[in-house]
Amino acid sequence: MTATQHSPAHILHQAFIDDAVGVDPSTDADWQAFINALPDDDSFRHNALCVRDTTGILDGRIQGTGETVEHPGIQIRIRGVDFETARAKAASIATVVDGWIRKAVTVGGTNYTIQAFTRTGAILALGNEEQDRHRRSHFTVNGIVTILIV
Repeated sequence: MTATQHSPAHILHQAFIDDAVGVDPSTDADWQAFINALPDDDSFRHNALCVRDTTGILDGRIQGTGETVEHPGIQIRIRGVDFETARAKAASIATVVDGWIRKAVTVGGTNYTIQAFTRTGAILALGNEEQDRHRRSHFTVNGIVTILIV
């Protein structure tokens, strides 16, 4: 598989913005989408999501070239002002990624195709923030992805 110029998290982040699942953090709207970390301070919305690179799966090698096939891991973390809001957004995101088949995405002038996103489990409830005065709820959607440069 050809190595991408951007991390899978960056590519999926752009796909979420393209699909209006999340918005750029520079906007003043709910569901700001971040890469690798959710901000803690109150200058950002309580309803937000974050796309992280995680451990993927090695899926053998291509006969003839010896090239290793890797499916990078992705975690989408959803933070909501309350349980119902966060759970509904997680379900919405799961529906969106389940529907991606050969999704075109452009990041920094490089064109990619998300061949597929395969969830590796059901939506996972992580509970509420214990130390935070807002007690926001967190969920994750986890999976592996196949991305090609086009």
